[in-house]
Amino acid sequence: MTAGSLQTGHANRMRSALPAMLACLAVGASGLLAAQTADDVERGKAVFDNYCIHCHGSGPHNSGATVMLEEKYAGAVPGSLEERTTLTPEFIREFVRGEIGMAAYRPTEIPDPDLQALTAYLMRNNP
Repeated sequence: MTAGSLQTGHANRMRSALPAMLACLAVGASGLLAAQTADDVERGKAVFDNYCIHCHGSGPHNSGATVMLEEKYAGAVPGSLEERTTLTPEFIREFVRGEIGMAAYRPTEIPDPDLQALTAYLMRNNP
């Protein structure tokens, strides 16, 4: 299997996951984390930088899924997850655990406390 075919396969999976992604976004703010502390957000940023930034970051890390999502949403929704304002804990968990779209991270790779911190970081921009 070539790198190009792997990228095409990933792009096709992302496109097929779009309806589920939009449904998760529609859930809105239900189930928000109880209290996000500055430590949670800081720890979540470290988790993001370690596991997520390569595909979902902005700036010099703007590659992979970020580019695809920027093209797909045409500016209506930021491609970078760090810039989103509508992410929910359910949405984040489904993606990190691989239930929708991307390769899963096992709880031994991203333990639940780190996933909660990542969620706090990604939701820090939510109104």
